[in-house]
Amino acid sequence: MLNSVMTTYKLLVVVFCCQLSKSSFPLCMQQLHSSLRLHHHLRHWGRQQYGLFLKGIGMSLEEALRFWKSEFTRIMDGDKVTNYVC
Repeated sequence: MLNSVMTTYKLLVVVFCCQLSKSSFPLCMQQLHSSLRLHHHLRHWGRQQYGLFLKGIGMSLEEALRFWKSEFTRIMDGDKVTNYVC
């Protein structure tokens, strides 16, 4: 039962990340999220802080990498993103 609840929760975090950011994220994470969505880039410490926050709210590593890749590919090609994220 607990595993299914955690799986559902992780899926909700990924799917509703944008909606949750507006209502449930702390203000500092709202700012990082909106900056990432606007510019498709965060500086090193911003990426580290936001990445740890996503981990803390239950996003899996695979989903987080998919999320980062989807944001960064909007401004650079896929090969550069793979080297940049990993």
